[in-house]
This record gives sequence, structure tokens and C-alpha cells, in this order.
Amino acid sequence: MERVGLPVERVIMFNRISRPAWYIRGKILKKTALGRRQMMLFDRFVWLWRRIDSLLPWPSTSLIAIGVKRRHPTLLRRTQNLTDGAL
Repeated sequence: MERVGLPVERVIMFNRISRPAWYIRGKILKKTALGRRQMMLFDRFVWLWRRIDSLLPWPSTSLIAIGVKRRHPTLLRRTQNLTDGAL
């Protein structure tokens, strides 16, 4: 993100709880999708997963990165000139 001009403001890492199941199901059993019952069981316990997720020692499987778009200096000056003229 920073390489394209979006400084990273915050990174949220989550979904650690899915790593053991993902590893067993995907790597060992070679499955590519979860069944309906497994998804329903996982969804039923989301309230618990949210509480313990940050306590688990292994890396997360998902992240959200928040970047801030900086204004171009010439655009910023144009905006300031327009607001100065309006006063």
C-alpha cells in the first residue's frame, strides 16, 4: 500500500481460530471447501471466536489494512483558494 502512495494507518489481524481447521482440512485431507454443517457450526460459535481470537499463539489467516490517501499539494492549494474566495 505504501509503495503506491497510501500510508498504512492501521492493520487489523484476525481469524486465528480458522487456522487449525484450515490446515487439517485443506493440507492433510486435501478438501477445497467447507460443508454446510461445518459452516453452520462455525457461525454458531462466532461470539466465542471473537473473544479468544487475539489470545491464540499462531498467526492470523485474515487481515484488514487501512490506508490514508494523501491529497496532492496542487489540489490542496486549489481547494484552499476556492474556499478563501468564498468567504
